[in-house]
Amino acid sequence: MQLQLVIVAFLSVAGVLAGDITVRGPSFESEPPPRIDFDNSTGAVVRCSAKGFPSPDLWWETKNGSVVREIAGLQHLRPDGSMVFAPFSPLQYRREVHDAIYRCVAGNSAGRIGSREVRVRAVLQDYKVTAYDAEFVIKGNVALLRCDISGNGKEYVFVTSWLRDDGLTISLNDNNAKYAVFPSGEFHIRHVEEADTLRKYRCQVHNKLSRETRLSDQWAKIIMTEPHGSVPPRIVHWRRDVQEQNGETVWLPCVAHGYPVPSVRWYRQDSSIMTSFANNHRIIEQEGMLVIRRSVLQDSGKYVCLVNNSKGQEQVHTVLTVRDTLSASVSPSHTIVTVGTSLSLRCEVSGSPILYLKWKKNLKPLVLDNRIRQQSNNVLEIANVRLGDEGMYQCFIYNSEESAQGSSTVIIQADPPVITSRFEDQTITPGHPVSLRCIAKGHPLPKITWTADGENIPSSVRLRLGDFVTQDGSVVHSFLNISSVEVGDGKDYACNAESDFGRAFHQGRLNVPSSPIGRPAQNKTALVGQTAVFVCPVAGYPLAHFAWEKDGVSLPNSHRHEVRPNGKIVIHYVEKNTDDGTYWCTAGNSRGVSARGKIEVHVVAGPVIDPFNFPENLREGRRTSLICMVSAGDPPISFKWEKDGEAIQTAILGVNIEYLNQYTSTMFFEKASQRHNGNYTCIASNPYASANHTASLVLNIPPRWIIEPKDVEVVQGSSVRVDCQAEGFPRPIIRWKQLVGAHGNPESFQTIMSSARMQVLENGSLLILEATSTDGGSFLCQAFNRIGPGLSKMLTITVHVPAHFKTKFSAQKAKKGEKVNLNCKAQGDRPISVTWYKDGEMLANGTIPRYSKRQFDNTDGLTSQLSIHSARREDSSVFSCRASNRFGDDDSTVELVVQEGPDSPAQVEVIHISSRSVHLRWNMPFNGNSPIIRFLVVTENTNGKSESNIVTTDVSGSQTDATVRGLKPRMTYNIHVLAENAIGRSPRSKLISVTTDDEVPRTPPLQVRVAPVNSNSLRVSWMPPEGSKDGGGSITGYYVGYKAAKSGGQYLFKTLKVTEEFENECVLSNLLSSTEYNIVVQAFNEKGPGPQSDEMVAETTKFDPPKSPMMKIAGTTSNSIQIKWEITEDVNGYLVYIREEKSEWIEATLSPDILTYNFENLKCGTTYQVYIVPFASGGNGERSPILTVKTDGRAPSAPQKDQLLGVNASSVTVFLTAWDDGGCPILQFFLRYRAQSEQQWTEIPVLNHRPRAFITGLNPGQWYKLVAGARNAAGNKEVEFDFLTRRIDIGKASVGHPPPVVAESSAMELQRRVAVITSAVCSAVVLVVILIAACAVLTRRRRHRPEGHDSGDRRSTGEIQKSENVALSAWEKRPRADSSHRGSQCRESLYLPCPYATARLSQFSVDGDTDGIHHSVLAGNEHSYDVPIQVVSKLH
Repeated sequence: MQLQLVIVAFLSVAGVLAGDITVRGPSFESEPPPRIDFDNSTGAVVRCSAKGFPSPDLWWETKNGSVVREIAGLQHLRPDGSMVFAPFSPLQYRREVHDAIYRCVAGNSAGRIGSREVRVRAVLQDYKVTAYDAEFVIKGNVALLRCDISGNGKEYVFVTSWLRDDGLTISLNDNNAKYAVFPSGEFHIRHVEEADTLRKYRCQVHNKLSRETRLSDQWAKIIMTEPHGSVPPRIVHWRRDVQEQNGETVWLPCVAHGYPVPSVRWYRQDSSIMTSFANNHRIIEQEGMLVIRRSVLQDSGKYVCLVNNSKGQEQVHTVLTVRDTLSASVSPSHTIVTVGTSLSLRCEVSGSPILYLKWKKNLKPLVLDNRIRQQSNNVLEIANVRLGDEGMYQCFIYNSEESAQGSSTVIIQADPPVITSRFEDQTITPGHPVSLRCIAKGHPLPKITWTADGENIPSSVRLRLGDFVTQDGSVVHSFLNISSVEVGDGKDYACNAESDFGRAFHQGRLNVPSSPIGRPAQNKTALVGQTAVFVCPVAGYPLAHFAWEKDGVSLPNSHRHEVRPNGKIVIHYVEKNTDDGTYWCTAGNSRGVSARGKIEVHVVAGPVIDPFNFPENLREGRRTSLICMVSAGDPPISFKWEKDGEAIQTAILGVNIEYLNQYTSTMFFEKASQRHNGNYTCIASNPYASANHTASLVLNIPPRWIIEPKDVEVVQGSSVRVDCQAEGFPRPIIRWKQLVGAHGNPESFQTIMSSARMQVLENGSLLILEATSTDGGSFLCQAFNRIGPGLSKMLTITVHVPAHFKTKFSAQKAKKGEKVNLNCKAQGDRPISVTWYKDGEMLANGTIPRYSKRQFDNTDGLTSQLSIHSARREDSSVFSCRASNRFGDDDSTVELVVQEGPDSPAQVEVIHISSRSVHLRWNMPFNGNSPIIRFLVVTENTNGKSESNIVTTDVSGSQTDATVRGLKPRMTYNIHVLAENAIGRSPRSKLISVTTDDEVPRTPPLQVRVAPVNSNSLRVSWMPPEGSKDGGGSITGYYVGYKAAKSGGQYLFKTLKVTEEFENECVLSNLLSSTEYNIVVQAFNEKGPGPQSDEMVAETTKFDPPKSPMMKIAGTTSNSIQIKWEITEDVNGYLVYIREEKSEWIEATLSPDILTYNFENLKCGTTYQVYIVPFASGGNGERSPILTVKTDGRAPSAPQKDQLLGVNASSVTVFLTAWDDGGCPILQFFLRYRAQSEQQWTEIPVLNHRPRAFITGLNPGQWYKLVAGARNAAGNKEVEFDFLTRRIDIGKASVGHPPPVVAESSAMELQRRVAVITSAVCSAVVLVVILIAACAVLTRRRRHRPEGHDSGDRRSTGEIQKSENVALSAWEKRPRADSSHRGSQCRESLYLPCPYATARLSQFSVDGDTDGIHHSVLAGNEHSYDVPIQVVSKLH
């Protein structure tokens, strides 16, 4: 039963160690993509699922390993493993949630794995699309229009097409010989000509997130220039780096401007070899572009674009990276490895580019050592596999855009020995042979040994031991063969299958029938403290009873002794003094036969080692030792030292091992170092047992430099590596920092995080790719391992900046005759030299006298300025400046366009003439380097001089012909053409004279009126046909037709010829009295008659009407006209008419007894026309002759300067009442002024009801111009004056000569006395002046007050000037009389010592009012004053 339990236990252990073969590590079924970009209004779902056995758990982690938790309303984790981002408002945006890197993690009992890194970014869409013009494109070159996308989310918006204003759409796939569109926004229009400049273009973009399509905000256009001499090529569009997916078409642009038009060639550069392209079906050169169709990874590399023309050449390079989606897998994906063997995992990768690869185990970085090695970049090898190596292994590959991963499940199998076939208990008669067999398996294959009663079995002629291994090496067979069994062979036989990972045991009994026979005396050894088991030394079978004794004492006699039924004695906790001695065992059978045997037991002690350890905080270089002392145990004692399980070689390790005595061994370290770190084991042995003790030496070694960083220099644009390596234990961590603040402040150094351009390598070196000027400065390399303060070294990286220009090209416009400054701002290390070129030819000093050069130093370089005095047309050129220093050179180009008005159009000729239009054409003139906006065709009627006789026709600047319409028939016109651009107009073209054809009158006469003259005649009047004067055909005469209304006959026509005295009327005579007539009027000329007027019906009177009276002007005033006339017989009344010139007639009806009439409420100084018409029962009589008369009054007359202006130091008072109104009330005043040194006029608002206006804020002692004007009903008048403001002269004694120093008390007393005297004197002076001023004002008002006007509004300049000399101690603005309506805030007192108040300083108020000096002298709202200068005398 015990044997069965042992076997079952071993089988269970074997099953656990071997591992469950059904376990499968997790693997992703649905791995999240490398990027998740979404609009904040839509949200996103990131899916992740995995399989394995047992079924794996799923969770999400951030890049730093933190587990993602749900955030209400923003982030939700589904049970299926998906991570959900909810839509959110801009105010809910959280960077750590919406712009972060995540990883999906899956784990089960086999281990855990992580997905590729997932970059999640939520975008708050707010972008703008702008199309930019292509400016100053030389004819025949490529126009480059740009579509700029700015704002949030721009990286998700790309250009899909460009639209032309005529409806043509050019998309990405429409690239051809004329057009090319790039997703980055550029639009090429090749072979530019005039027609291309007439079109407008706008770009259309597509948003990948919102899927919206949008057009640019405005249209873009092309501005073309004509070439002026040869221009060297200048590359304006290429791409430094291009990335494209494998299999896609690659477009590499290269656009250059120049004249002659540059040629473009492409090459591939491999090392120093340049290879041109032979056009084939896949790689072609198309209009300067290199097109690679169906790109492959091998197309990645450096491409060079070379452009040249007869003036020079230029080249640029483009680095093409063909990308392929990253993919990784590990083979084998699932493996079971036996302990002690080796394991090899290979990471199979695809995609491009791959920047680096990392191995991880259960998502932890794999620590490499001598056992675990990365043999190549993608092969991981593990030697001598251990149980701890079990888990999930992953390789991760990365580039700048994405990552990928592959995984492998590694299960460690340790097969302990298992006995699969065993022998049974047997009874064998003496003399017979017997064979005992054990079959065992395990990995590694176990070793089988045999024992009999616990003792090794020596081989002899009679006893043979043997074993063999099966061919597949999985099973071992072991045999014990006894050729002739003897009685003494009756024992317990055991086979032991043993390996490093377990032991299997089987025991069986071989019985040899015999009477009891004592065995030979045996010597046995027992270890102190252990359990000893001894077999009764009596042979025979069967044996029925056993008895043990020692020194005559029967056993057991203690709790430590146990005699088992099979005759074995067990001694627990063996003691040396008690249990050492002779033991007898007596055994007998059932027949009473017995025998006895003796065992001599020698109790021995195994070695006991006192514990030892290394001293704490042991430092490198110090001496130390380990003392291994055996405090107990029987000699002889032998010692053995091991380090990390291997025997120590003192010469290699550098230690000394000495033996102080037979019980003590020491290991001495002369100078402890990092190589001594490890586990040291002392093994003490004697013939009976061994003991060991292990001490760990962890020598904490502070960092020390292997490579100490030093100052380095690098040229901008090149790469540099700064080595910084240190050793120590634990291995030092290298950290780089960059100084971003002032020296001495530790916080000024910021840790450098590896990026695409600046990387901290694994060996500690700092790598900077394509260094820029901002990379220069102080850097700090730190090495620390928490032992000591660590190392740090500050160094300087000096980035030498080659001479270069940030602005490679600029265009500058200038007007002809202006001074032009062309600036080239060169940056780089000094000294920098700059050379100027014009159209490729170097400009030496004095080459062109109008050109001069000078330089200005800047903080980061210098600016070279080329000045062109009085720019001319021939200065329109391409200027370039070359900057050079010892680190490089660079060119910058400035295209100067000297703009002027266009040349006059040439070869103007008439194509067609009609009665009302003329068609012209001309040749396109030189546009003055500014697009011609329009042409003006000026047509002047030679028959008149007024502006109405000039017709200007506006024609588009792209058109060279025009039809001038709206002309009059048979008119002679002088025509010339002007061209206009943004600069101005051209001189007029050569004058041509054109006479239009005639045409028949197009409309009938207007306002035909018929009135009876008497009983047998009718007066017919009309107005000329509409447009007869402005172009209705010439009129040489009229036909007036008439017929009796009831006759039904034909019209009789009266022909009238138009002469100079013709008045558009006639009298039809010899008519029947009291008869109705139908009347029409028709105009005619040489081309024929025009249309008839509408038929008018009029009736002759039965009696004759009264005659017109003789009218005279009786008198006029400024607003009335009085007329009078003589009485007329037989009238019923009069109709009087009046009008202003060119206005409608106003009619008044008067009774027959009125012979005078007064027209009232007329305008002053205005011309009127009047006439009178009598009427009676027979109708209206003839009208009187029209009289022209003017009301009294004239336009205003300007006053003299000294009457109009009152000038002060900082203000001017304008006396509006000084104007003479000419007898007509002035309706409006207007004022404007400017300093003589300025061009801009300042308008001053004038309130008409105010007697004066104020201009303030002027500078003392400065000349100004003033224009004043007034308008009344009779006209207006302007006058211009120059005036000089007064200078302020503060008392010199107070400012320039301070009073002498006196004692403090005397000075205070003196100051008080002076103040009292000064106040008294000032008060007296003020009172006297006020009285004088008041008398003068009242007297002048009485003398000059006109009838009906306020004399207070006509104060003379002299009076005002007198008031300026009033000296005041304190000025205070009094409350206004109407303060209840306008507020009553007062101004605080303003102080100026009396001797210096010699000038009046006015201040303009908001409502035009000013404050008086004293209420009793000036009106309360007439004057205000600036704050006087306060002069302070300080006693020292």
